[in-house]
Amino acid sequence: MILTGFSHASGGSTQTVHVSSGDWGEEWAGGLGSILDVSYSHDGSLIAFSGSTVIQVMDASTYDVVKQFCGNRQKIPSMVFSPDDKYIASCSADGTANIWDVRNGSCIKTVDVCSYGVLSVDWSKNNEIAFGDAKGYVTIYSISGEEKLRFKAHNDDVNSVSFSHNGNFICSGGSTNDPTVKLWNATSGELLSTFKEHADSITSVSFSPDDKNIASSSADTTIRIWDVETNESETLEGHSSIVNSVIWFKDGESILSCSDDETIKIWDIETEEYEDIEEDAPVNCVTLSPNEDEIFSGLDYVIRIWDLDDKICVNEFKYHSDRIVSVDFSSDGTKIVSSSRENFAILWSLKGNKWVELDRAELDVSVNSVDFSPSGNKVALGCSDSSVKVWDINTDNIENLVENAHNGAVNVVKFSPDATMLLTIGARIHINDPPDYTVKVWETNGELKSVLRGHTTNINSVDWSADSRYIIAGAYETYKVDIRIWDVESSECVEVMSATSSGTSCVAWSHSDYFLTGTYPGMKIWKWDETNNDAVFVKNLGFVNSRVRSAVWSPDDKMIATGSDGIVIIWDVNSGGEICKLIGPEYDGATYNNVRCVAWSGNNKIVSGEDHAIVRIFKPILSVSAEVETKLLSNDETSINIHVSYIGEPISNADITVSSDIGEVTPSTGTTDANGNINIMFYAPSVIRNTTCNIRITASKLGSGYGDGKINIPIIVYPKILLINAEGEADVYSNKTATINIYVSDYLGPIENADITVSSEYVAEKTGKTDLNGNLNITFNAPKTKTEKTCTIMITASKEGYPDAHFTFNINVKPETEKPSAPPLIYLLLFILTVIAATAALLLYVLIRAKRK
Repeated sequence: MILTGFSHASGGSTQTVHVSSGDWGEEWAGGLGSILDVSYSHDGSLIAFSGSTVIQVMDASTYDVVKQFCGNRQKIPSMVFSPDDKYIASCSADGTANIWDVRNGSCIKTVDVCSYGVLSVDWSKNNEIAFGDAKGYVTIYSISGEEKLRFKAHNDDVNSVSFSHNGNFICSGGSTNDPTVKLWNATSGELLSTFKEHADSITSVSFSPDDKNIASSSADTTIRIWDVETNESETLEGHSSIVNSVIWFKDGESILSCSDDETIKIWDIETEEYEDIEEDAPVNCVTLSPNEDEIFSGLDYVIRIWDLDDKICVNEFKYHSDRIVSVDFSSDGTKIVSSSRENFAILWSLKGNKWVELDRAELDVSVNSVDFSPSGNKVALGCSDSSVKVWDINTDNIENLVENAHNGAVNVVKFSPDATMLLTIGARIHINDPPDYTVKVWETNGELKSVLRGHTTNINSVDWSADSRYIIAGAYETYKVDIRIWDVESSECVEVMSATSSGTSCVAWSHSDYFLTGTYPGMKIWKWDETNNDAVFVKNLGFVNSRVRSAVWSPDDKMIATGSDGIVIIWDVNSGGEICKLIGPEYDGATYNNVRCVAWSGNNKIVSGEDHAIVRIFKPILSVSAEVETKLLSNDETSINIHVSYIGEPISNADITVSSDIGEVTPSTGTTDANGNINIMFYAPSVIRNTTCNIRITASKLGSGYGDGKINIPIIVYPKILLINAEGEADVYSNKTATINIYVSDYLGPIENADITVSSEYVAEKTGKTDLNGNLNITFNAPKTKTEKTCTIMITASKEGYPDAHFTFNINVKPETEKPSAPPLIYLLLFILTVIAATAALLLYVLIRAKRK
């Protein structure tokens, strides 16, 4: 058999493309966490620093944070500006790398570098980005995310990578199992030199301004200066602990370093002498301003800016420096209050699309709990000295409401939903303090209304019912969880719920008559039967493989957010299943970044407080799905059916923006209908080769609290041409017939009713039309021939809307096998006569023999 002609694509397909329903995105993070990297832009106008999972960009003249890049789920150990300062490249411990647009704060590219951690990054003058990972590889990408080069550099972590200033070379620093500095050809990945004098992990590498030397810092407390040509080194000693970073001054004669020994040092390389800048904590990273008059240092939870001439701190940025223990939203969702058991609470305010610190309540005691009043004008503060204070955020006045609320610290304070009362629970500060296992209810003027008793150990969680009539509290007793519900007016305990458990209790009342109880490892939803004062079990809510420390219901009671070890989980109340996970787990080798508190705003945002002194805000992201033909022909059109929803609920009046890098969309903007739908037309461009058009769809709803839903749909556009295939016998014998199947298609599938014309004297049917499957059979009549002969068949296919297609193929005709000629008549007669003569002779012989006898 033969198969000739063009191959064809499978038929066109309609696909549904979507982002996961119920997805949530990080909108903002307050606080700094551990500052792991700092960098000035090349023009000196911006300072970027990465702490925890967020990159913050600060105006270098006003020191205001102007951008925050969120999206990573694990720590960002390194980031760098592009040569033109338009972008920032960052790497993450989750194995990904991001490229951020500095102007609008969007992530323009995410690259999956590896399945393990990416630890270091640098950007060359040639617009190439190098990443060092936790498996010893260095990978170089273009700005578009195309992998250019990948090579094994070290036996384990590549802690630092640095391009030479001319972009031709790259140096890398290894970790404990390979504490070497290596020099590589940045184009080929060829190893040029290995520098081996360090005794412990390399923490930082950097080329000198003339690229003739490399400076390296190490956990062995030393700095070394390497001569690239001779491989000789000079050792700078003076730090007494891990040296975390080293940077060159422009003159190439001085360097800057920082260390866990709580100093920043300025070195003269020739004399090996240094000047100290004294810090009060380990210094994780430093950078120089482009004009070299300021030093920017990053510590855990603190940023400082130093005047280089006077060696004095000219500015300091510090938010919380201890684990966040309490957070709350104002009723209108525009303000947040947070506390971290420090001597202040911070009020954050939404300004435009950014959150900024608006004010602080400065006290002389630590703040264990904060809670907004229902009006949002006041904040209740539960303090470590047993007092309850009320902060009027409009006047900035702080009133001592209650002096001695409990025998120990006030661990929780909460306004009642009707704003007429506050509840408090306490905990012993010192082991000798008398126990106080009560919930106390206070009038808003500070008078004690009632004391709710029954628990025999510290209460872990407490909440009001939506009508302010009941209070639920949970305590972890010996081998059991003890949950009690009180009638506030009568102070009577109307329900006791006990269960065997091995974890801490968590309780949360919905906005109706349902409530949640959480223990390790599960949670339950109950309905409160007010008539019978009874808790009726409804369902189990998921499984959490860690301690549930806090829980809160969404405003519509359809979802629940829980905070636990390193993670926030959003649950669907209806199904009882998990919708998504937010943040973490961030693990630093010793402790998880525990989420100790969560709150849900009326405009559908969640705020969480973490052990790493971070306050995070999350918002739900609209789910966008699109039904569309993903394969088209040149100049064709298709309808894009877009649907916008959240947790399965359609979103009406969502603003839709559609664009394409090639082709045209009409209309490019619109709004969804009552069912969350909108139709957009896409007109494919005219193409002469296969071309991919990227359709970008953005759904937003201003003022809803939802984050923009975004999807990208690749549509392949093929040239609109006919493709001809022909199948038949490759060899046909002389004077025989054979069937040839003609198949006509385009890139999307068979073409029906295509007009076929066949030009060949050996084909019986000259014209015809293809059937439903694009086929037409023709009969080939092989000519009579005594010698091998090649017959050419020419096929033309026509169809309205397509240019004619032509195809030619050959069939080889072979002569039949030679046969002997018929014998001449004379030979036949001679044969007969011979037979007759032989027979007569035989008879004569027989007669003679008989006569003799």
